Amino acid sequence: MWPLTILAEVLGTTDIPGSIDLISRLLETLNKVIRSEGMGQSDTSYVCQMLMSAVERSASQITVRDLFPLSHQAFLHVLGTSFPPDPLGSSRGTYQRLLCVFN
Repeated sequence: MWPLTILAEVLGTTDIPGSIDLISRLLETLNKVIRSEGMGQSDTSYVCQMLMSAVERSASQITVRDLFPLSHQAFLHVLGTSFPPDPLGSSRGTYQRLLCVFN
């Protein structure tokens, strides 16, 4: 049994934290496993299945706050000041709609 198989099995069957960086690394590893020719097809399939399970477990732990580290007030401030002035006020209406969504 390959060491990668053991690692993938542990990651795929235990609770792991939600992290964008971890998901990125798991997907990179999955890509390398798919492209490698060092393991047999059944080992490759099993490792891929375990890595995909690990990605799913990590992704299920991610919250919106993890994706947007700025506070919603700071985000809305940046968004509200980034719109160009519009004489018809349509961009201000978009900002107001976003403000309602975040509050």
